[in-house]
Amino acid sequence: MTKYKIKLRRDSLTHGQIQRHKNFDSLYSATNEDKPKFPILRLLAILLGIGLVIAMIIMGISRISDNKKEIERQKSETVFEEDF
Repeated sequence: MTKYKIKLRRDSLTHGQIQRHKNFDSLYSATNEDKPKFPILRLLAILLGIGLVIAMIIMGISRISDNKKEIERQKSETVFEEDF
């Protein structure tokens, strides 16, 4: 079953029916104000996700640079030990 019930009318609309539906813009704006503020939560979630991605990239770069320093230190220790 669908959410909306659509009725097809074969007869023309009366003057009273037309007047009842002429104020559509104010009815539409009233329904839009009732919506919850999910775009704010969506924005916060996106910013949090971007922050986490940036933090993981920075941690990965620092870990790679630490590994390179450790390898260089081990190489220098082995060269120093071979001299004696």
